[in-house]
Amino acid sequence: MSTAAVQLRRFAIHRVRVRLLPLEKNKICGIATLLDPRFKNLAFVNNENIAPHILSIQNRIREATKSVDVVVSMPEQVNENSVRFFNFMNNRLVEEYGKQKLSLDGDRYLSLFTQYLQHEPIADEGTDVIKFWSKRESSSTILVDIAKDALIVCGSSVASEQTFSGMGNLIADKQTRLKETNIAMSMFIKMNDWLNNVKASS
Repeated sequence: MSTAAVQLRRFAIHRVRVRLLPLEKNKICGIATLLDPRFKNLAFVNNENIAPHILSIQNRIREATKSVDVVVSMPEQVNENSVRFFNFMNNRLVEEYGKQKLSLDGDRYLSLFTQYLQHEPIADEGTDVIKFWSKRESSSTILVDIAKDALIVCGSSVASEQTFSGMGNLIADKQTRLKETNIAMSMFIKMNDWLNNVKASS
């Protein structure tokens, strides 16, 4: 390899790092990278940028599995003993059931996330990440929801710019009374015109 080629290679790597390294600190990009089975934490250049994103995912799991207060409906006609009984049962359910739900669901999903991140092998480059997570829908629903929320974000600005451009053409001076639902459906059809080429299964 010539000196000029080596210098060009170094310059290209430097420019890529300058452009992309700040994205490691971006919350959405970081979570999406961690939950992409093709990259996970190996895609990060600076390991210090990984911890905040892992913590964000763990906090979302805890929030999603937070126990909800269980309330016992009290009959309309009650005596003093019934009131004490219902209050006692209501407090016990909130206390015991709430803790049990958090320990079972929360800990299980946190464990599944740790297992995915540390023990599962990196997926092949051609892996469909949405299908990867969809197959786990039954066993890790909350983790799948977090992954899909992050992974549907456009990987580049091209698709989003095309969407904004198409939206500008749709909402013109002569078309200002379109309903939001009609705009959304029209944009969906416009941005997914490849569906027209899909043959209906018999």
